[in-house]
Amino acid sequence: SLQTKLKELFGGASFELRKSVHPDEAVAIGAAVQGRILAKGGTGGGAALAADGGDCTDLLLLDVTPLSLGIELEGRLMSTLIKRNTAIPCRKSDTFTTEEDWQTEIDVCVYEGERASTDACNELGKFTINGIERAKRGEPQIRVTFDLDANGILNVSAQDKATGKEQSIRITASSGLSEDEIEKMVADAEANADADAKFEELITARNTCDGLIHAARKTTEEAGEHASDEEKAAIEAAISEAEEAVKGDDKDAIDAAANKLTEATGPVAQKMYQAQAAQAENAAGGADAGGEQADAADDVVDAEFEEVNDDKK
Repeated sequence: SLQTKLKELFGGASFELRKSVHPDEAVAIGAAVQGRILAKGGTGGGAALAADGGDCTDLLLLDVTPLSLGIELEGRLMSTLIKRNTAIPCRKSDTFTTEEDWQTEIDVCVYEGERASTDACNELGKFTINGIERAKRGEPQIRVTFDLDANGILNVSAQDKATGKEQSIRITASSGLSEDEIEKMVADAEANADADAKFEELITARNTCDGLIHAARKTTEEAGEHASDEEKAAIEAAISEAEEAVKGDDKDAIDAAANKLTEATGPVAQKMYQAQAAQAENAAGGADAGGEQADAADDVVDAEFEEVNDDKK
């Protein structure tokens, strides 16, 4: 029973629990205090109803979120915005971006749970933000905000910083999980902590390598004369190897392919950078020369002159 567990926790069989307060009465008093706080526009603390009908300021009641809340990233990775046991009300935000070039919409899927993969979490809702400014992968900035109020109502919004376009969803009730189900999800996360850590590392490695592949293709397209045929061939070969690696589950192989791709594109990227720096320096030098010529022109003094004939010499 609960009393037995409490005895074991606080002092063993010799420890006596205080039974002067009836459990049902304690629950009723707590509900009345919280109701007074909410009626006065409180946020979980502050003035509460005293026994004589007045207000008191020495009570603080805190509700917490029983499970972590977040959204799904590429690779079914759970990105947590509000962690489990965070006091409510609370508001958390983070910035995300696109996975593809010229992407104009993003699906925002909201989950609760403690596992690294959304497959083992509970979906609460989803919505789509569209009208995102067309841009290269990784350039758009999408601000996602979780706003959890004192009543447990979750408002999730996503806004494109460039266009100001915004969409949102209002989740008025949780998943309806019982306390036993919540405890089971927490225990499951604890039992699979090592597996979840490896899963997160694998997905992160895949996403990083995929980003390098995209950057390498962009480098070969823009390199022009700065890359020899041999260098381009080496980059293409490294890209092919990386694309095969990200299809598998071997994190070490993915990391090795990513390093090889970085080594292949590094010299070409450096030459491109040096060429751009030289071009900027030449442009700055041209501007300085123009300024010097203007200064020289300013030093010229207008004067009258007379032609001298040989007869007058």
